[in-house]
Amino acid sequence: MKQKILLIILFSVIFNFVNAQCKQQFVYICASSGCSIYLKDFNTVLLKDKNTSNSIKKFTFEVKKGTHYRLSICSPDNNINEVFVNLYNSNDSLLVSNYRDDREKYGAFDFICQNTDNYYITVNSDFKKYDKIHLSIVLNFVGKNK
Repeated sequence: MKQKILLIILFSVIFNFVNAQCKQQFVYICASSGCSIYLKDFNTVLLKDKNTSNSIKKFTFEVKKGTHYRLSICSPDNNINEVFVNLYNSNDSLLVSNYRDDREKYGAFDFICQNTDNYYITVNSDFKKYDKIHLSIVLNFVGKNK
């Protein structure tokens, strides 16, 4: 009986390790696109919900004045066309987003920080095709603006 319990625990640990490795590998692939340096990633799952405010995720991060950054949107299911990512400054002003007029969506966008401050991104979806979306949003350093 003890051997069975030990085997179950061992398989659980191995499965969790392999699953974590896959997620890290996915983030690494997403972060290594283009000539930029990985800084941080935000992983989330968006779920379709009758109360749409429950499906909006918010992440905050600090940025430095005069620095060029890139936000990359990645999904292992490749369903980024249903995802809206908006970047705001600390005054709640929308600075940039990954879509234009809800017709064209982009997998990444760059921005140059105007003030050292905490910025935040919101992530949500219109859930046209999917009820559940796994995402990684990766913040990369591109360079210093002159």
